[in-house]
Amino acid sequence: MKRTVSLVIALIMVCSLAACGKSNRYTSSDIPQDGDEMDFTTYVTPVNTASPTATPEPTPAQTPVPTPTAAPTPAPTITVVNNGYVTITKSPTSEVVDAGGKASFVAYGSNFTAITWTISNADSSINYNASEAPNHFPGLGVTGQGSSTLTLSNIPSDLNGWKVQAIFSGTGGPLYTNIAYITVNSASAEEQIAKDYSTSCRNSIATAASSYGFTTSDITSFSYVSGIGDFSLTLTKGNWTVYGEFLADYSGSSCEPLAITVYYGSNNMTETYPLLEQTLGAFYNVLSQLS
Repeated sequence: MKRTVSLVIALIMVCSLAACGKSNRYTSSDIPQDGDEMDFTTYVTPVNTASPTATPEPTPAQTPVPTPTAAPTPAPTITVVNNGYVTITKSPTSEVVDAGGKASFVAYGSNFTAITWTISNADSSINYNASEAPNHFPGLGVTGQGSSTLTLSNIPSDLNGWKVQAIFSGTGGPLYTNIAYITVNSASAEEQIAKDYSTSCRNSIATAASSYGFTTSDITSFSYVSGIGDFSLTLTKGNWTVYGEFLADYSGSSCEPLAITVYYGSNNMTETYPLLEQTLGAFYNVLSQLS
């Protein structure tokens, strides 16, 4: 009897702990009798103890690897090879002047052997070497032929629309610069009269100076104010050079020297002075003493 009671108590405890799905209330039929074989499978439902699901470890955040910055591509080295061929680096620019004014034209190049300046008309049907232009335009002054700067002075209205160009000679040449145009503003009728009278005055000076052995240049500069022309001339004889400024007043029919400077060789041998008498006679008297 004690054995039976002990088995019942053990069974109750097992079912209670395992939550076996049977009711907690037992009938007499559920209790084994003396002599019955004990079949624990009938009364005990094994507890299925599942292993707990492991919590996955968090994946550590990946630290982004910075993309390396490509080094800048160095600029290519440009090597200028001096092949000895003539090149032009600057062309002359167009100029606008008043009648009787002055203009300079500049051109640069490299590896050249010579520079030649030319002057041509609008349609290029007439072309002059610049140094020969005064033969076709009396009174025009030209300096700088063969150099990088050509200067035209006492530019006449007739040169309006003409063109200036430099030619560079050398290996691979000749090369021509771009064309520069000359625009000459028209002179008033009165200004033209003053200019013409100045030319007449110049011619009379040249005639008288030749008797003293001097050669007279063309008018190298000219300005005009109220009917009066102011112009300059250069006279030469051997080592003597006389630079004079003159006034031509056509309204008073007078031609007067304003001031002269006398040079001997490269030295200024006399002072620059206004003549005590502003007459051509006083000027010729100075010429007569230069021998």
